[in-house]
Amino acid sequence: MNADRQVTPRCETDNCGHPMTASILITRPDPAGTTFAGMLRTKLGENCTICTSPLMQIEVCANLPDLVGTGTLIFTSRHGVEAFAQLTDRRDIPAYAVGEATGQAARDIGLTVTVGEGDAERLIKQIVADKPNLPCLHLRGEHVAAPLAETLTSAGLETHEAVIYLQRPCPLSDEAQRLLQKPDPVILPLFSPRSARLAFAQEKHSNWQAPLHIVAMSQAVADQVPAGRASSISIAATLDAMAMVQATERAWIKANRLEGC
Repeated sequence: MNADRQVTPRCETDNCGHPMTASILITRPDPAGTTFAGMLRTKLGENCTICTSPLMQIEVCANLPDLVGTGTLIFTSRHGVEAFAQLTDRRDIPAYAVGEATGQAARDIGLTVTVGEGDAERLIKQIVADKPNLPCLHLRGEHVAAPLAETLTSAGLETHEAVIYLQRPCPLSDEAQRLLQKPDPVILPLFSPRSARLAFAQEKHSNWQAPLHIVAMSQAVADQVPAGRASSISIAATLDAMAMVQATERAWIKANRLEGC
């Protein structure tokens, strides 16, 4: 994966040739969005304008199956862990987590967890190599990037799945729309392909005037940005929140011309 791959970068100035101040728009669902905003404020200071406007709302649904006989749990998001914690007190089943943030959430609720390298494909390879206790149960949202249960079952590891939370689309707030309709640059971190699709499906997206500097979690996320809609696209070095903080910080510095043209 290429870190911070820049696409058609350009310096942003107002009509008088003066640099414009870039803002950051965070669209992650809460509480992850608020946490990410706090990480950025710690890095960039209070002079950084940050707007939070989730594109999705997480809704737990009571769809957890009977866990008797389940050998291994699989989580591909911290939302799955949080929903699991609300739905059951069971903490005695070993688990896999897609990455460190999800793994930490699992540890925080008392699960014994093996942490993957950050994406579903590598997690699948790890589980196949480990041959954990069967059957496995993938606890997920209604939208997933990879058919994990189907792939593991095809590889000879019986795996079931249950949708225990929903990801309801949300419109951008009025504050976010006003930010995007001004000519000042906006840094837009995007953590998933669905977030990218939802961002550019907004009803008023054709009215956006802000030069957009996209910070994508992965190439798959960057691929969902419509051609010509971004002044630059950079990709985080690794699939975790800290890498996204670092990539967002670099994009913010460049957009604010702290390094000069």
